[in-house]
Amino acid sequence: MRPRLQHPAQHTAGRSRPRRRSGRGGRCAMSRCTVDDWASDVPDRKLDEVRRTLGGPHPAVPADLSRRAEERGRRLLHRRRVLHGVLLALAVAALIAFTVLAILTWPWNGATPPETAPPVTW
Repeated sequence: MRPRLQHPAQHTAGRSRPRRRSGRGGRCAMSRCTVDDWASDVPDRKLDEVRRTLGGPHPAVPADLSRRAEERGRRLLHRRRVLHGVLLALAVAALIAFTVLAILTWPWNGATPPETAPPVTW
């Protein structure tokens, strides 16, 4: 069974008097607590692994990293501008085609086709 974790404000070992508690039901505000305040005596494998990783030597940053990032950004910006230009050209072409189609097939141009049946009157 795992040992019960206690908040540091509840520990009294090694002190002549207990810590002063806040007015929130005996608990301090969570924003003032850290992860280490809640740590138990049981070793935590993940925590140890993270500390080893962060405590070790940091990997070297390539010298040309900023140049490569700038080139990639330029390529992405160029692709985006080309794509927007193509989409704008397609939208204009579709608008022109729709306008021409609407003008050619306008139903109210005054001429009735000869195949139309005469109006029925009652």
